[in-house]
Amino acid sequence: MKKAIFVAMVLFSMSVLVAQTKTAIMVNSGLNLPSSSEYFSKYWGASYNLGGGVEIPLNPQLSFVGYIDYNNFSFDADKVIQESDYSNQGITTSGGNIHILNLSVNIKNRFSQQASQKTVFYILGGIGYSNVSISDLTVTDGRNVGTLSSESIGAFSLNIGLGSEYAVSPTVSIFADARYVFAFTNGSILKYTNPDNLASRNLDKEGAYVLKNNTNYIPFRVGICYNLP
Repeated sequence: MKKAIFVAMVLFSMSVLVAQTKTAIMVNSGLNLPSSSEYFSKYWGASYNLGGGVEIPLNPQLSFVGYIDYNNFSFDADKVIQESDYSNQGITTSGGNIHILNLSVNIKNRFSQQASQKTVFYILGGIGYSNVSISDLTVTDGRNVGTLSSESIGAFSLNIGLGSEYAVSPTVSIFADARYVFAFTNGSILKYTNPDNLASRNLDKEGAYVLKNNTNYIPFRVGICYNLP
């Protein structure tokens, strides 16, 4: 929680500068690809992301960017059931998606910025805070139903990416980028609130699962940027 408050304070401090500096507002959506750990990339699949941010220019090429992104990853229950040899037992599941809310502060650098140039490429990178949660997983075999709920965890994150933007008008531009996000969840303890309802060999006696890897993913984003007057 302290980490989240720290990042929120940084983003708030940046927003105070909006009144003093020409700024831009961004909204975006896109596709996520899980990268690692092995379990994350194996049992969760690509899904959507949503986000927005504020860009505060320092000069024509360099700017600060504050982002907030929501990232969803769909749970591949069929693969888990098949690899667990439960395919012929009539087991069905629902839920189990991973949700990552990421707040970040970034530096964005355009490779060139000329008044007559409509398409500009850029690189960006920064630090942030990720809140990782898993939606309730409900499993049924036609007669019995079990539900497994978990508590969310938080971790610092880093991200780096490349993108391009195209100026539609003096105030509106379209951008597309791809980033690699590192959420440092290695060693974090994911606690389950009702492990008795659903047995799992990954749970210890205290109903917890220790993550052995970082949670990394690649968000592809397309959005609109509006320059404030």
